[in-house]
Amino acid sequence: PQRGHSRSKISELLKVTEQLVRTVTRELISSDYDCEGAAERKHHSRRSDTARDAEFVTQLRAMVDEDPSRSMRSIARELQVSEGTWLRSSEVSIEVLQTHVKPWIEEVAAGRPYVWQQDSAPCHTSRKSQKWLSDNFFDFVAPDVWPPNSPDLNPMDYFVWGAVERGRVEDVIDAKSEFIE
Repeated sequence: PQRGHSRSKISELLKVTEQLVRTVTRELISSDYDCEGAAERKHHSRRSDTARDAEFVTQLRAMVDEDPSRSMRSIARELQVSEGTWLRSSEVSIEVLQTHVKPWIEEVAAGRPYVWQQDSAPCHTSRKSQKWLSDNFFDFVAPDVWPPNSPDLNPMDYFVWGAVERGRVEDVIDAKSEFIE
């Protein structure tokens, strides 16, 4: 028997989809209302089409070492890795920080203290990325103190891209990849 609010009312109150309400309800019922058990991440086997093995990583590093100026996009294309995959990878994030960002910051900061900030993308908040930042940067904003959706701390998302878009006159860009190129 149903008690309390309907699924649609819960969905409306919590501002979530009714599908999520159904899923959570089903999980709670199947776990005998064990909230912690229902909230645990389910165990699953690794995807069979994953390419991130030791051989792949070695090949990737060799390509970067061979030509450090080569774009990640062209390497990903050659290795048949989707753009979404390499954009989210913490290894790629660290590689960019190490080979491009850190040398640039050291040149610009010229020994002065600085604070590095970035968004909360998974590749930026991974333990591996956080450890690298802690070991290599003067200071950085850790993800646990980064306020979500902050226009004051994230001007790129709240001002710069809008200004760039408004300033664009002739070129029509249909896709993110065209904008990046």
